[in-house]
Amino acid sequence: ATAPSNRVYTNPANLGKSDFSTVEVALNRRFAGKWMVLSSFGYTWLNQIHSMTSSTSATGAAGNNRAFYYRPSQLMFGDGGYETSSTWNYKIVGRYVLPADIGFSGSWKVQSGGQWGRTTSVAFPGDGAQNIRMEPVTSNRAPNVGILDIRFDKSLKFGKAGKLTPQLDIFNIANSGTVTVFRTATGATFKEVLGILDPRVIRFGVRYDF
Repeated sequence: ATAPSNRVYTNPANLGKSDFSTVEVALNRRFAGKWMVLSSFGYTWLNQIHSMTSSTSATGAAGNNRAFYYRPSQLMFGDGGYETSSTWNYKIVGRYVLPADIGFSGSWKVQSGGQWGRTTSVAFPGDGAQNIRMEPVTSNRAPNVGILDIRFDKSLKFGKAGKLTPQLDIFNIANSGTVTVFRTATGATFKEVLGILDPRVIRFGVRYDF
């Protein structure tokens, strides 16, 4: 009951940070002979160190006492607030010129879902409700997200007047509705869907070059 209520949250220089390490392999065939292709695969590691909590209390003429400690939510299933997770992604982009100089382009991008651990809310005396992880962050992985986009275009040249290019774009042509955001806290709303991939979109456009 006599614990001080004045708390200051801070990020010391060596804590509260995230480091990303990525390995990527790419293959690029430049445009020639009416076609081109670019493909790449990347794998990323996220090394995250959580911030510490600084509690400051007045001690009269003696000044202030300061104590640093990790929140319990940062110690669960981690090495002193340190945790590592990973993601990967693949993409291939290409273009081919069809007869009548009709251009066809497409891209297919696939990204792994993020890793996550189930949490629960716990009320701590004097520190409010905190989300406590009940399992390691690497225990689960969200669904992979894949998007296929295509484009058709046709250039119409008008000599010195320039060039007009009508375009047709179809985004997410498969109309994939992959879940991208959901609740990870234990309770009646566990895994409740909060966001899905944008639906198929068809766009007509025109570009004028002069």
